[in-house]
Amino acid sequence: MNVSVHQHTLPLRAPFRTAGWSILEREVLIVRIEDTVSGLSGYGEAAPLKAFGTESFDEAAEALRQFAREYDGSDINLLEFSESCGKLVLDRLRGTPTASCAVETATFDLLARIAGVPLARVLANADVCTSIPVNAILSSGDVQTTLLGAEAALEDGFSCLKLKVGAMPGEDDIERVRAVRELAGPDILIRLDANGAWKLKKAYSMMEKLSPFDIEYIEQPVADIDGMLELRDAQIIPIAADESAQRHSQAESVIMEGAADIVVLKPMAFGGIIQTIALTELAHLFGIDVVFTSFIDSAIGRNTVAHICAAMPHLTRHHGIATGALFATDFARDTITGGCFVLSKQSGIGIIPELGAARASA
Repeated sequence: MNVSVHQHTLPLRAPFRTAGWSILEREVLIVRIEDTVSGLSGYGEAAPLKAFGTESFDEAAEALRQFAREYDGSDINLLEFSESCGKLVLDRLRGTPTASCAVETATFDLLARIAGVPLARVLANADVCTSIPVNAILSSGDVQTTLLGAEAALEDGFSCLKLKVGAMPGEDDIERVRAVRELAGPDILIRLDANGAWKLKKAYSMMEKLSPFDIEYIEQPVADIDGMLELRDAQIIPIAADESAQRHSQAESVIMEGAADIVVLKPMAFGGIIQTIALTELAHLFGIDVVFTSFIDSAIGRNTVAHICAAMPHLTRHHGIATGALFATDFARDTITGGCFVLSKQSGIGIIPELGAARASA
C-alpha cells in the first residue's frame, strides 16, 4: 500500500461570507491510497474550517502525515486495512474530523474502484439515485444583487433558493426575501440561513415578518440549542440546525432533544461517511429530516457528499452541494442540470484528480 498527502490552495471567485466569518480561498489536503496489487488508487479530502469548529489546517496536515508515515510502503493488504479503518479513525483521528473524513473517503473510494462501481453502490443496500436535487446559494447583498443571483439560478433550472440573512439590517433582509418570492413565484422553495446571527427576541420578530413569504425552513436563527427549541415550539417557520450541530455529539443532542425540524449534516465536519450515515439513521428514527451540505470543499469532497445522498434516496429535500461555482480553480467541474447534481457513472467518487495542480473552472 502506498499513501501520499497533497496540499492545495484553491482560490474562490469572490469572498464567501456568512454572518460570522468570510474566506477568500480554501486550503485542502488530498489523501491518495494506492493498492499495489490492483494499481488503483482512492482519494479523500480534508478541508479544515476552524471557524466552524474543526481542527486547524496544521492539525489536519500533521494527522495525515502521521498516517502516511505509518502506512506508506506497508505490505498490509486492502482487505486488512479496510477492516481496520474504522478502528483507526476512532482511535487516532477522532480529534481531527476532516483528516478522518479524508482517510475514510479514500478507503471507500478505492474499494469502489476495485469493485468497478460508483461509491454510492458500495454505501447503499438498495438502488441509488443518479441525480440529487440541490439548492442554489444567494449570498448577502442588496436587493438588486440578490435578484440577479436569483434570476440566474432560476434560468439554470434551480427549484430551491437559499438566502443568507442576518449579516445586514433586518428590514433589508425582509425586502430581499420579499423580492425573491415575487420573482420566483409560489412554486419555488425558499430557505434561509442566519448562521446564528440573531438573539432570541430578534429571531422571533424576524421569523414573524418573514413567515408570509412561505419559507421552507430557516437555518440556525439563533446560536444556542435552548433558543432553537423555543423557536421550534413556536411553529412560525420550520427550524434547521447547522452550527449547533457542527460536531457529532452536538448533532446527536439536537436530534434527541428535538431542537430542530431539519438537521444539516456535513460529512467533513463529522469525521466521514460512517458517522454521517449513523446520524442520518438516528434523525430518521426521531422523525427529523436531513439535508446534506458540502463544506466549501473541492470537487472531491462535493462528489463524496453527492454519493452519500445518492445512497439514501428516501431523503427528499434539496441538498446544499451546488458550491462548485464558488471556486476559481478546482480538480473537476460538477455537472448540474435542471437544479440537480448529476453523478458520474465512473467508479468510486468519479474523479481522478491531477494532484500536481488544480485546474480553472468554467
